[in-house]
Formats: sequence, structure tokens, C-alpha cells
Amino acid sequence: MLVDRIWPRGLSKEKADLDEWCKTVAPSTELRKWYAHDPERFEEFGRRNLTLLTATKETGISEATVLADLIGN
Repeated sequence: MLVDRIWPRGLSKEKADLDEWCKTVAPSTELRKWYAHDPERFEEFGRRNLTLLTATKETGISEATVLADLIGN
């Protein structure tokens, strides 16, 4: 699964053999440009990158908790 908004240079879609390209979970173009892979901005970039929302009142046993654990939040 590719989770970037832009396609990697030099890699054909056939060679990548991906199941899915999830552009919608990638950082916005505005955020990517602000970050610009500046090591000093990495920590703030991480804070701005993803917010998980769920409608459940039982957050401890929700899919959002599973996803947060998987991505290391």
C-alpha cells in the first residue's frame, strides 16, 4: 500500500504491484511543502500529520485504537 500523495520516481505501477494507493491518508501538499524533509521540522510534522476519529464511546476497544497501535501513535 502506497501512502504518499505522489508516485515514487522511477517505479512503474506494474513493477510496484500494489494492492492500493491511499493518497487520501497522505500528508496534504501544503504540509509536505512546509516540511520539505527538514530534520528540524520532523517532530512538528509528525504532530500535524494524522488525526484518527471514531464515533465509538468505547475507544479502548475500537478500530481506531488498533490503527493507532499499528502506526505507533
